[in-house]
Amino acid sequence: MRSLQVEFEALVKNPNKPNTGESLKFVALALWYENFVPNVQKLSSKDVSQAGYLLDKLTRYNCLDASKKNYLRSKLLADLERRKNKHSPDSTSKDMLVKKWGATVEMKTEFRGLMAYQRRSYKSSTFALSA
Repeated sequence: MRSLQVEFEALVKNPNKPNTGESLKFVALALWYENFVPNVQKLSSKDVSQAGYLLDKLTRYNCLDASKKNYLRSKLLADLERRKNKHSPDSTSKDMLVKKWGATVEMKTEFRGLMAYQRRSYKSSTFALSA
């Protein structure tokens, strides 16, 4: 079984790897529907921007429980915001979150692959299968 924390860190450190879409799905589902909260304390200053972008984007979806969303945005993202490099390189991306965080890789295509997992019917069907 893959470790969620290891998968999250690999996604942050190597966002261009061939199976990024699968890794993103694995992390997103755990963040949205399970009790996964990534540990961002050990990330290098170089990786903080990509982690901030990734978590900021994932916490904007409505399938995330409101209390968990509030915790992630007020604690985790606030911590990453304080630690991010203030002099991030200029990005040619049109994605405002990429610019805000100074992320090195825009994951637009990978995030499109998450559409099917953001619906209430997905959550209902997963709990029906596990019951």
